[in-house]
Amino acid sequence: MKRKCIIVGAGKYFESYISIIEEKYQVIAVTDNNSSLVGTDKCGYIIASVNDIKLYEYDTVLICMREPKTVQRQLISMGVTKISLFVEPGLIYSYGESDIANEIREYNTPYKSNDVQEHVLFAQINPCTRTHKFAELLNRNGIKCSLAYFGKMSEQARKALTYYEQVIHFFSYTDFLEYVKNSDYDLIHCSNEPDILISLIGGCGKPVVHDCHDFISLRDNLNAENMALEYVANTKSDGFIYASKMCMEMAIERYHTDRRKAIYLENRPSIDALPKKKLTKLSSIDGKIHCVYEGGLSDDCNHFRFFEEQWKLLASLGIHVHFYTQFKESYCQKIDSLSEFIHYEGNADIYELIQTMTQYDVGLCTFIELPCYKVKLDTTSSNKLFEYLAAGLPIAASDHLFHRNYIEKYGVGRIINWNEDVLEQFNKVSKIEIADDFVKHNKLTMEDQAEALIGLYRKLIK
Repeated sequence: MKRKCIIVGAGKYFESYISIIEEKYQVIAVTDNNSSLVGTDKCGYIIASVNDIKLYEYDTVLICMREPKTVQRQLISMGVTKISLFVEPGLIYSYGESDIANEIREYNTPYKSNDVQEHVLFAQINPCTRTHKFAELLNRNGIKCSLAYFGKMSEQARKALTYYEQVIHFFSYTDFLEYVKNSDYDLIHCSNEPDILISLIGGCGKPVVHDCHDFISLRDNLNAENMALEYVANTKSDGFIYASKMCMEMAIERYHTDRRKAIYLENRPSIDALPKKKLTKLSSIDGKIHCVYEGGLSDDCNHFRFFEEQWKLLASLGIHVHFYTQFKESYCQKIDSLSEFIHYEGNADIYELIQTMTQYDVGLCTFIELPCYKVKLDTTSSNKLFEYLAAGLPIAASDHLFHRNYIEKYGVGRIINWNEDVLEQFNKVSKIEIADDFVKHNKLTMEDQAEALIGLYRKLIK
């Protein structure tokens, strides 16, 4: 039977992790000190005041926010003695009489095998497309895979679970570490972000590979803790994988990462995700340019994925923008309502999405130019760039090195200058032809990287 808890904190942290908390607790109330939130509906809960905690019977009060100290003191002053701090998936601290952190531990049976077939455990907070692509690739090459995760898994991600022998959802780092130590996996493949898992399992008795999608230190949440974890991940692992060559060279320069144990593998599509047929272009029907964007969004105007003004400009020029994302549906509906030329298309499985995108004219990689994100975007391997090319779409891109290198090398798009004639630039991009077999012909599939990945694994497995 689930323990009863009251949540304190109804902000973004609560919104991000409520589905995980609900797996372990019976949430009987959600409270907040912000009077403007009290009485509103968030994630299906009517927010109450923290002062109302005394009205409920509960097993613990769970503080769900990044900076819990002030609220912790407040609860103690109110006489609350059963307090737990939800720091992040895998980390729950108890204070006072609450022993909830121990009671929610799950004792998963360690994996044991006499099989000579190699078996890799992927470990990640929130499973992502890159991890699933690797698992699919390894399956095709006779290597078994399992998955351990702590956070959320989207419905689209769940469709990829057929690539794994076992899928284990952990809620305790302690439980995870015991599981890894006592299991017979040949190698542990840890993906950031964050770098916490790779830093925890060093010394587990098995080779550990750090898969760096990008550097946390290149974001706006730089602090001493993140820098320390990033250093450990890029120096103490047995092997290193980076999402781009530039990312790998940065690790070698910054942290003296051992080049002999490092490779880079870009976020390319798998062969099975390539379109089986092309759809009719929408532009052939209405004569307008139809762009597509797939990936993350932000409702923060200081983020490089805040596209409102950019998309409104395109719409004002009669250019359609279709977007696919897992981001909050309420915000997506708001963006959709800005113009009849902006279309929220929901979310789609990657195997469906690439074929669906063949009906459009241009793929958007036009991130917002912000100095604090420049190095990150220069070095990040963009899934969308390869998926647009797989769909036969030329690319309209912001001026970042990873985009520029591909555009200049293959002639597959254009860097957009928003201070010049935007309509003319998009007209030129839409006329660039991408061959149907472009990705295969230029060896830009995930399968074309198989030799490097398996070679690194077998160098480490003894």
